[in-house]
Amino acid sequence: MANSGRIGILTFHYSTNFGGVLQSYALHKTLECLGIPNDVIDYVPSTYLGHRFHRNIGLKDGLDLRRLFRLMTLKRKYCGKAVRKFDAFRTQYMKLSERINESTLVSVLNRYSSVTCFSHPWAEN
Repeated sequence: MANSGRIGILTFHYSTNFGGVLQSYALHKTLECLGIPNDVIDYVPSTYLGHRFHRNIGLKDGLDLRRLFRLMTLKRKYCGKAVRKFDAFRTQYMKLSERINESTLVSVLNRYSSVTCFSHPWAEN
C-alpha cells in the first residue's frame, strides 16, 4: 500500500563520491524544506564493490609498479576511513529506507505515492 504523499528518491547515493552523496542529500533536503515527506531509498546493488581498496587507483598510462604500489598503499590506508565517514553522513543527515538490492526493490517501491529516479555524471558503473 502506498504511503500517502511520501516520495521515494532512488539514486546511487551509496558511494564514496561527494557528487553522488551530496546530490542525493540536496534533493532530500529540498523536498523536506518544501514540506514534502520523502526517503532516500537505500538501494545498494548486490554486486557493488565500492569499498574495495583496489578499485579506481588511477593507472592510465601503462603499468608502473612503484606507482601502483604507492597508490594501493594509500587507498588501503584511507579507503576504510572514507567509507565510514560517508556512511556516518548518510545515516545522520538523510532519511533512508531499509537497505535493499535488486531482488527486494519492487517490494519497497509500493510504499511510496511516487518515486523519483536520477543519476549523476559521477555515478560508478
